[in-house]
Amino acid sequence: MIHIRQASDVDAAIIARLNRDVQQPHAEAYPWMFKHPDTGSFTAAEARAAMARDGFITFIAEIDGQAVGHAIAEERRRPETGRHYARAMMFIHEIVVAGDARRRGVGRTLIAAVGDYGRSVGIDLLALDTWQFNEGAQAFFKSCGLAPARIMLWNRVDGA
Repeated sequence: MIHIRQASDVDAAIIARLNRDVQQPHAEAYPWMFKHPDTGSFTAAEARAAMARDGFITFIAEIDGQAVGHAIAEERRRPETGRHYARAMMFIHEIVVAGDARRRGVGRTLIAAVGDYGRSVGIDLLALDTWQFNEGAQAFFKSCGLAPARIMLWNRVDGA
């Protein structure tokens, strides 16, 4: 059974450890952008700082009392402008499920927890972004009902 709870400061080391499972493939795909997890690139102190930001919420997923995943999300509220209507969304900055806990409903349960929290604060839109190389994540997010809404294109000015 998957148990979801809101993270606290004492979970910072757990979040930093779990982050390695998402940091590694990013570092392999874009080594000029993402640090390898062995560099100590994401520490408990940084996790604690991420959790402390205004409007952010972090959830921990546990199976049999062991932390197997987390999600860090932000309430984003934008006022109406001359070009856009007012809008609010829960933006998932990071979602991680440990390798041995994948395909057991942990990610889906974390996404549901963020959605439930959003609804509790009057937000009914959920968003996140993912990298083009991460086809598995894209397929998973689509299976959770998320759909592509925007494409970001880029190129380094030096052509590399």
